[in-house]
Amino acid sequence: MKKLLTLAAAFVICTNISAQNNWSIGATVGSFGNHSVYSGGMQNANALFNHNPYGSGMIGVVFRKTLSPHWSVQTGLNFSSMGFEYAMAKNYSLMQPKDHFMVNNVSMGLTTIPATLIWNFNPNCKNVRWFVGAGLSLVGHSATTNAHKNVDPTTTETANTGMSSTDYLNQTVTASSFLTVNGHLMVGVEKLFKKGTMLSLAAYFNRGFAPLATSTVSYSVNGQLYNHSFTNYNNFGGLTLTYYFKPFKGKAVTTVVK
Repeated sequence: MKKLLTLAAAFVICTNISAQNNWSIGATVGSFGNHSVYSGGMQNANALFNHNPYGSGMIGVVFRKTLSPHWSVQTGLNFSSMGFEYAMAKNYSLMQPKDHFMVNNVSMGLTTIPATLIWNFNPNCKNVRWFVGAGLSLVGHSATTNAHKNVDPTTTETANTGMSSTDYLNQTVTASSFLTVNGHLMVGVEKLFKKGTMLSLAAYFNRGFAPLATSTVSYSVNGQLYNHSFTNYNNFGGLTLTYYFKPFKGKAVTTVVK
């Protein structure tokens, strides 16, 4: 709870800053691939087993202030998730390629407050410019996670893959509530419109510095048991699309010095 209150307080500070200065507010969405790394268990895996990046979406609100023709700063509040995904390959119809894998995935929600320093290149004749940005993010997860998910092959799948009815793919994910700092880098292009609105597309890369969640996966293929452990640092990469509305100005404040 205290960590959530810290996140809320930071967001209130962001909104107060935006109300008192000439900032742009925007809406952002993203699509990321969250990667976890092998951290224990058996090193040898069955050929049918796949360890996939976990696909995550993101929505949020951003605040951006132009400091000079080349420099700007940005913050906001984003909601996304991280997780683990495993799959077992099976025979499938080329008419239904989505049925190629039996999938097991588990996710956990995240709240993020990023702070980014951005360098803007000069716009071209069409008012399009490139930009690069880097910064730190405050990332929070509010509750302890202890999730278990089991996936068993169907009768058709056992016939197609040679699995037996006792074969399975299951995982257990554990994580404590946390509030941590991540680093991020983004590179993108943006179109500047009249009246100050803007549309931005960026490649976004995030790096975590501490292990945040662990997944233990176990499965059986033709009577052979396997188990592996993977750790998630919230490392991910993907794309973000952001629309910035017309900049607004706060009320002027006059200070009288006696």
